Amino acid sequence: IVFGEILVLAIATGLYFSDWVVGVGVAIGLIILLQIKVITAIVLILLSVFWGLVAYAIADYFAWGTGATIAVVLIAAAGTGGAHIGFYEWQSDMDTE
Repeated sequence: IVFGEILVLAIATGLYFSDWVVGVGVAIGLIILLQIKVITAIVLILLSVFWGLVAYAIADYFAWGTGATIAVVLIAAAGTGGAHIGFYEWQSDMDTE
């Protein structure tokens, strides 16, 4: 799931800046950052927060009300957070140090 997120972010930034080099740079940069254990944790937390913000924007767009918006944000952040924890543990298991 993390590599899919990197792909989505790379495409989104490339389209936003209308330059494919920016998208490729984002993809390569994030893949390199995932090789450093401390930075990996920070990147994964930021990705979870990002998906929480995306969920907030979607819930706010549909005007579901404050309670529903908070519930959607918490579910999205917890779900992606769990997936990111799984990735972090998998990456730790694959570490050969």
